[in-house]
Amino acid sequence: MIDIDVLFTILLSLVMVYGAVLHYRYWHRDNAGLPKILNQRKIIALTLSVGGVVLWFICSAVYLYYDRTRSDIPDAQQGRLYSLMNHGHVVYVTLMERNSLILLAVAAGLLFLSGYIVDRNARNSIASAGEENQTT
Repeated sequence: MIDIDVLFTILLSLVMVYGAVLHYRYWHRDNAGLPKILNQRKIIALTLSVGGVVLWFICSAVYLYYDRTRSDIPDAQQGRLYSLMNHGHVVYVTLMERNSLILLAVAAGLLFLSGYIVDRNARNSIASAGEENQTT
């Protein structure tokens, strides 16, 4: 049986991807005369940003999965010594599980930030291209 957190993550991710595709279609329609490289930058920026947010939702789903399925008593034999707290509920996970959550969260933040930076650079390039077209 499929877990509700996984189902929610999949549905929310699909909605976000659909929204990003619509955003790109409207943006592409409104900026049809721009160079091809700017369109490619916009695609890269959207892909990175959406990927970062989707990865964040996956990290949240894994965190909630661990919260439901892991023991609330530390167990040195299994290596479950690292605590995760969720609104007063404490569970113990292994070092690998904890590090995987940290890695997912950091990767999500870096993906989103890199998408934002690429998008800002693309917007600045579009603005400078528009100014050059107006002066000539």
